[in-house]
Amino acid sequence: DIALGFFNLSQERKTDDPSVSVVQILNKIGSKAVRKDLFDSAAKYAVKDLYTGEVTETESKVFSAGILEACDSKVKRITPLA
Repeated sequence: DIALGFFNLSQERKTDDPSVSVVQILNKIGSKAVRKDLFDSAAKYAVKDLYTGEVTETESKVFSAGILEACDSKVKRITPLA
């Protein structure tokens, strides 16, 4: 599992939908990733919002924050599924 944090430190609402891909995540984490092959090859991912507890599934290899209000943040836990 990997946790992603998206932060808006400005006083203005951000509507540009910040996102990060599996490739970008693995490039940054490199050899520190446990089961890098599983994360990379997963057909689906469970995405849990760690603030609200909401869990969704996606086949996308890009994870986004959506709109971030002023001084807002979102933290998501990404779990590869078989």
